[in-house]
Amino acid sequence: MKIIFAIDENETGPSGVISVINELLINWNKKDTIYLILNKNHWSIEELKEKFKLYENIKVYLTPFTLSSEIIIKLKTFNLNKFLELLIRIFILPITIINKIFVIFFLIVFLKKRKIDTIYSHNGGWPGGELNRLIIYAGFLSFVRNRVLIIHNEPIKYDNILRKINFLSDKFISLSSNKIVTVSEYCKKIILKNTIINKNIRVIYNGISFENTKKYEKPFLSQWNKSKTTLAYLGKLVPRKGLHILFEAMKNINFPCELILLGDGDKKYINNLKNIIPEIKWPVYFLGYQKNISKFLEKTDILILPSIQFESFGMSILDGMRFEKPVICSDCGGMKEVVIHGKNGLIYKADDHLELAMNINKLLENQVLRKNMGYEGKKIFEEKFTSTEMIKKYKEILN
Repeated sequence: MKIIFAIDENETGPSGVISVINELLINWNKKDTIYLILNKNHWSIEELKEKFKLYENIKVYLTPFTLSSEIIIKLKTFNLNKFLELLIRIFILPITIINKIFVIFFLIVFLKKRKIDTIYSHNGGWPGGELNRLIIYAGFLSFVRNRVLIIHNEPIKYDNILRKINFLSDKFISLSSNKIVTVSEYCKKIILKNTIINKNIRVIYNGISFENTKKYEKPFLSQWNKSKTTLAYLGKLVPRKGLHILFEAMKNINFPCELILLGDGDKKYINNLKNIIPEIKWPVYFLGYQKNISKFLEKTDILILPSIQFESFGMSILDGMRFEKPVICSDCGGMKEVVIHGKNGLIYKADDHLELAMNINKLLENQVLRKNMGYEGKKIFEEKFTSTEMIKKYKEILN
């Protein structure tokens, strides 16, 4: 089989989509030929090229020219007033249309030359990045047998005017893809509610390797030497992740502990969080982005995900479950499909820092409960959320 995976991201990493792609490509059948194509300015291109250069069946490509969406994003970095930005976007509209035509033509040639029979287009939120959509259109026009659109997050809620404008886009992508997949029942429900899609959407949960076989550089640990029961957060440090709720909860923790945060993000938001630290009586450590999170998870005791928006799955929950750590998460999005309240973790109402504090205190106080929840989490992970199970489901949909 000849397969192409497509990714289009314009944010700086890391991301859940890349985590899933890594798991899929590393653990996929080595007899299949796999192509990975990314937008020209993708943040992880060098890392991915380095990672997959030893895999003879995996080839990594970039689009040969900048996408029109990347041009628009670059325009936003100039901080122009809205009126001037609108004028410029109207002026360059013909250029962006021509750009799309060239990209589709390039992709048609690319797919035909390599005799691709399956496209897996991995998107962030509906309807995905420009490359994600265009490769599905190109697959349709070049008669690729399997054109699978994978949505990793819920769609943005447009107002009525924008929703009507996006009607055609939704219609085209729906007709051009013969299979649509998403990562949780929650995400499926929101897609059906906020788009015109009426075809069957298949839910395939994300998965990670049972054993952490990745060999990365030695992590930077000098900022943190474990001295207390450790609470950990893994992910981007941005407002939608609800870390300000966690920091408010930390003011109400009664038992000795320490909090570590692994990830980078919005500098202004991070500074606001750091300003709260003097009001917290327990140590808080910002450890930045770390490639080898396993070294940290081995030493931590409780994993916390306080997200308040756009959390259709919660990949880092799987890392915690794999290491037998109990998980505390909000009821945001699809996380409650991974965490079963009272079994492998605790769920609280998003935005409620007092309920979050109560759950943290409950686990800090009871080491036996932490151990039992961690054990149950490992069992659930092995049954439902391994990369082996995920790949099996991705192959099943082709039938």
